[in-house]
Amino acid sequence: MYGLARSYPCKVCGGHLIKMLDKKGIKMNTRKEFTDYICGIHNIVNKVLNKTEFDCEKASEVWNGNYKCENKKL
Repeated sequence: MYGLARSYPCKVCGGHLIKMLDKKGIKMNTRKEFTDYICGIHNIVNKVLNKTEFDCEKASEVWNGNYKCENKKL
């Protein structure tokens, strides 16, 4: 996660993500825990940007690993 933050094109945003990671830690013991964690961080950013929060209960429907990719080939 820190590597992702350091590779952000916007250094200010990357710095903010690092601060969030330091404050909240990284939670990834299960897929559900990690999905909820990422969604929570996403919503923190949405609040700062005055955007609508994403319904984290729907996160597994969107980020379940199969979202619109079942017919895609690499």
